[in-house]
Amino acid sequence: MDTSQIINLNDYYGFAIYKAKKVFKKLPERAKNKIDLNELTQESLIGLMKAANKYNPKKGASFATFSAIYIDGALKDYLRKQDPLTQKERGKVKALDRAEEKIWQTHFMEPSVSGLAEVLGVSENEVRKIQRLKKTFLSLDENGQTDFTRELPALKNPDPQAEIAKKELWKDMNECLKNALKHYERAVLSLRSLGELTLKKTAQILGMDINKAHRLEKKARGKMKCCLENKGWEVTDIIEIFAE
Repeated sequence: MDTSQIINLNDYYGFAIYKAKKVFKKLPERAKNKIDLNELTQESLIGLMKAANKYNPKKGASFATFSAIYIDGALKDYLRKQDPLTQKERGKVKALDRAEEKIWQTHFMEPSVSGLAEVLGVSENEVRKIQRLKKTFLSLDENGQTDFTRELPALKNPDPQAEIAKKELWKDMNECLKNALKHYERAVLSLRSLGELTLKKTAQILGMDINKAHRLEKKARGKMKCCLENKGWEVTDIIEIFAE
């Protein structure tokens, strides 16, 4: 069932991009050198589009909940492909982690190779091999889904007037996005601004050549500027309100 024309994906691009960035942030530092954030973001957006094509509103679930499942699945599949370890090797690494935690909780000391070997029931040589494997292991928290809104950074001692201005600006920006821009103009602007994707990646995701994506972005920015100015906003207002 193709519902991509019913669901406005522009409303969910930011969520998909956020999910990709959140997963990237959780990766160990050694893994960040191997994973391309742009590619991870692209996989997240592909998961969103797959969800739009398979979503059936008659089944009761909201699209936000439904799409999160597909986005998470796409991200995990991508990371598994980047993981050089076999399933058996990953199991050994997880067992080592559990053994280290057990020793810490029991003896309150740094786990030794001999202590780990005793807990795991293997030789010290095998423990050293698993420790070397662990250095290449890509970990991803597979526990329950995170709450998108709860994890957004909270403002410290917000200025009430600034908060009112922000709400008004967001309201006007959303109106301009929906009313002043066409579908692909909104899509290009969302991917380029929210996702911080390159023009090449944006064009690939939307299935168009890079020159067309560039023209659409330029046109969209011009329309947004004109629309916001007609509502009384200036560029300096926007910078001042969102400055940290």
